[in-house]
Amino acid sequence: MRGARLLHLNTERGWRGGEVQTLLLARGLAQRGHRCVLAAPSGSRLIAEGREAGLEVEPLEARGEFDPKAVITLARLYRRLRPELLHFHTSHAVTLGTLAMALAGRIPAVASRRVSFPLSRNPLARLKYTHRVRRIIAVSSGIREILLAAGIPAEHLVTIHSAVDLDRFKTLPSRGESRADLGYDDRIVLVGAVGH
Repeated sequence: MRGARLLHLNTERGWRGGEVQTLLLARGLAQRGHRCVLAAPSGSRLIAEGREAGLEVEPLEARGEFDPKAVITLARLYRRLRPELLHFHTSHAVTLGTLAMALAGRIPAVASRRVSFPLSRNPLARLKYTHRVRRIIAVSSGIREILLAAGIPAEHLVTIHSAVDLDRFKTLPSRGESRADLGYDDRIVLVGAVGH
């Protein structure tokens, strides 16, 4: 079976969980024989990590979600790559990506929603996620519920939990080594929290 041509669009300049998930997904799909192209801001870590992972990368500059120049650039990219599926990984990517379809023609698209703050009650926010997007991938049942509360129809939603690269943890020091490094023995109870 021939692999599909997939275009992943992420508009974030930083390096947080959403960008890690974008990279893990594109890399995993490429390993399964799909052609994955990653469009993200030039100079971003996502572009650098994608390139290092052997993915095709397309630097994209966007000044907000209604940037006409970015929309035209994306429309040209769609025409050149002819992707079979678009995956929008950020809210701004949804707007830019769907506007570009108005110029380049309709392409099947999905969008990931990773953040738990509610969508605006503005009807345009709901339209943005339903007009040209076939499915919204919620990374938790909580985010799915938030989207339902915002008026997104249930048939547009699917829950797929974020991936975790367990290989990253194989080289971590043991429990005893970590406690010794911190200067604590087994009699002390330690509680930690990690977040971004």
